[in-house]
Amino acid sequence: MTNFLEAIEVCRMGEVNGSSSAMTERERERIAVHEAGHAILAQVMNVGRVEKVTILSRGGALGVTLVTQTEDKKLHLKSEIQGRIQMLLAGRAVELITYDDASSGAASDLKEASRLALTMVATLGLSDTGTLFSLDALSALNIRPDPSSAVAEAEAILATQNERCLATLRELRAALLDLTAKLVAHETIDGDEVARAISDARSAVNSRNEAACAVA
Repeated sequence: MTNFLEAIEVCRMGEVNGSSSAMTERERERIAVHEAGHAILAQVMNVGRVEKVTILSRGGALGVTLVTQTEDKKLHLKSEIQGRIQMLLAGRAVELITYDDASSGAASDLKEASRLALTMVATLGLSDTGTLFSLDALSALNIRPDPSSAVAEAEAILATQNERCLATLRELRAALLDLTAKLVAHETIDGDEVARAISDARSAVNSRNEAACAVA
């Protein structure tokens, strides 16, 4: 069974490679921060079940947050797509919060987030401005579309979701610090650790708010 489960993880996350051993401690910590950000937003936005978070290099990724879907969905709500965009942006966002500087590690995340945002605008009628025209209609008529307005709307979606993502990460900074420390120490943690860290951080925030109200 151990070998069977390991084979499933290899299919989903890729083989463990030797890149981690060549990293500096500063790089390992940054990757831990990056993956902790993904894990927190995945849990908060209910993107799926957070199963595992690791800073071990898997496949072509320097770290992985493994999130699985709890049901096989055929329809995806606007709020669900927005949640996934926030999860994808969280790695870069949390690097900015922690180091006031971003890295190249968010390249694939930004590519996927941009694809989702553009799909919302260009084909799904889910833009924030209420635009309903689908660029697919032009392609079907062999008319070359001008994507500039759709790209601008997609950028606006990314900016809005990024701000929401930043707000969540700042609120749950205690969870971020906790998960980062555990990833640096143990390299891999399970989803229960993520849920527990978020719950503890929220309890601490609520306690501070209640104390502030009592003083006021």
